[in-house]
Order: sequence, then structure tokens, then C-alpha cells
Amino acid sequence: MNRIIASASLLFLVLMQSACSYSVTFALVNESDKTIEVEYAVLAKNIFTAPSQTDSLAPSLAPARVPILVWERDVTQEDWIPVPSEQYTYDPKTGTVRFRIAPHEAVRILTAGGDMFFRDGYRDFPITRLEMKGETGKMTFEGAPQLFKQFQEKSSGNYFIAYKALPKAED
Repeated sequence: MNRIIASASLLFLVLMQSACSYSVTFALVNESDKTIEVEYAVLAKNIFTAPSQTDSLAPSLAPARVPILVWERDVTQEDWIPVPSEQYTYDPKTGTVRFRIAPHEAVRILTAGGDMFFRDGYRDFPITRLEMKGETGKMTFEGAPQLFKQFQEKSSGNYFIAYKALPKAED
């Protein structure tokens, strides 16, 4: 009887640990041949930032990059390379993050738990504004619910917004 209780307890603990153990990545992908400029705003109070952490960007909101060839296969959390703090700016007063994305590069702007996709999960989406500017024009999204809905699913746990290249001229 004790073995059954011990086994059931162990099974319960394993299930509890794995219930929300996957993460979801939100990335911006530059499919063009030119560098693009990115600016996004993060809520000052969000579920990813500790109340004591007011002057720096939470690790789950800090940008990380991979070449587009890595992005095109099933990219994993271990593939992402953190963008050095000298290569992006974060204004804690406005919550604004600014950086550039090289041609054919993907940049992760948020890693969240899988619960972000539960009913009305977008209400906890910490990014309220996004702007991407480059040779083909400017893309701007305002408001967390609208911005959240712009991300397209790529594969298991990877969501993205792509900045497209200009169509090639026919010779």
C-alpha cells in the first residue's frame, strides 16, 4: 500500500513539474537584404519583470538572435545568442527597447510560458507597441491584444512577425 501511495505521489509531482514546462518564443524576422530598425515598448509592470528590477530589461524580454538559416529549422532555446547590451538600448522610464536586425536574421523579443496561450492569455502580453522600419517601409502595431494577434505560428513554440524583402525586378 505504501508503494502505491509513493508511486502515485511521485507521478503527481512529475505531472505538476511538466504541466507548464514548455516555453513560447516571440521573434522578429528580417527577410530583407538590408538592416532594419526595431523599436518596441514594454509595460513597466508585467509578469516577466520583478518589482525590484526597474532599471534593466528582464531576461525573458532581452533580445537574442540567430541567423535565418537556424531560424528556418526548428530553432531551440539553446540556439539563441543574447544581443550584447551595447547593441540595444532600453529606456526604463518609457519601457522602450531599440536595436537593429541584420539582413536574414531573427531576433527573439520575448520568451514566455505556454500559459500565454490560454484563453485571453494575451492580456499578460508585456509588449504594447512594435515598429519595424527598413527599405520596404514601416510596420507599426499598437496595443497588446492587436500586437499579440499579429504573430504567426512557425513551429512548436515559435511565433514570429516577418519583415519582407522587396520583390525582385524582372530582367
